[in-house]
Amino acid sequence: MQEGAQAPPLVIDGIVYVAKNDGRIHAVDALTGSEIWTSDGISLTNYQQWVDEFDYFQGAFGHTHAMNFYRDQGWLIMSNISCYQAAFNIDDGSLAWEMTPSELCGTNEEMGSPTLAAATPGEGIGTLGNQGRFNTIKNHPPSFLGDIMVMPIMGGSGAGGRSSIRGFDMSNPANPIPLWRTWLAPNADGSDVRWAIDQCDIVNG
Repeated sequence: MQEGAQAPPLVIDGIVYVAKNDGRIHAVDALTGSEIWTSDGISLTNYQQWVDEFDYFQGAFGHTHAMNFYRDQGWLIMSNISCYQAAFNIDDGSLAWEMTPSELCGTNEEMGSPTLAAATPGEGIGTLGNQGRFNTIKNHPPSFLGDIMVMPIMGGSGAGGRSSIRGFDMSNPANPIPLWRTWLAPNADGSDVRWAIDQCDIVNG
């Protein structure tokens, strides 16, 4: 994991918020430079457990590209690995909520086994039509429309993960409700040979 910060800092009401590559956020007084609070980051122990538990999860931890402030909710959310997301309360850096790989991407049954797929072509395809791995080079933060969070779930480059965009009802962050999923790649079983053409027709080319 790369240390330091690569995302542009946010300056909000006289406080500078810096997103670190290890998933922590530092809040610093813009006038004095004194630190106000530091959030917790993603535990590398938890991260390695996810790599071990979910075969579709790649074993890398990339740098943080960006962080957004969601004023209506009072949340700071940074770019994160494809199958994990968390929000922090801007007042004190406490964790507002988090979503883990099984919630954001899917279970092993749904997402399949890339290891088996690599060893035996045509095998290891999950019930959601995936047989590849998912990006752990961090995506961009989600977008919100009211209580609806729109989150990109990007497959790893060259790794075959079936990318999608998901919508969640976050009116109760402790119980996020999946609303929809739009696939950005065809089913890995090859059953829909016209998938790309049909997608062009849907959006009028």
